[in-house]
Amino acid sequence: MKYITVMALVFLSFGCKTTTKPTATDTTLPTTTVTTNDPVSDKKKSWSCKEIFGNDHSEVVRLDAYPDEYMGEVYFDGEYESATYRKDGLKRYWNFGEDGRHQIQIRANGTAYYHDFSNAADGEKVDSELTLECKRI
Repeated sequence: MKYITVMALVFLSFGCKTTTKPTATDTTLPTTTVTTNDPVSDKKKSWSCKEIFGNDHSEVVRLDAYPDEYMGEVYFDGEYESATYRKDGLKRYWNFGEDGRHQIQIRANGTAYYHDFSNAADGEKVDSELTLECKRI
């Protein structure tokens, strides 16, 4: 019983993260496009992510970033989806889906949070729906 209580406290402490939906006037994403003659694949950075609280230790999400191009990809359920990528301090963000309404945020310690802003108003806080443990590959 003590083990279950401790695990419940750990889950409640680390299981959810609240973040705010960016407003329509959010200017944190760059507005310029950087073009180089180098192949983009040479600059790709990737992370493999697994559910932090699940029993299945297989990859759930793969995140690719092309920092010089502000582009990224989210690989889930056998499909890649294009994303905008940005780094802000020690955090990294992938916004994808219709109008970037879905977001995965990775912190410096490798913990990632998935947020769905599909039904959120601009500036509204949304709890994370999924917590992931990501490692650079």
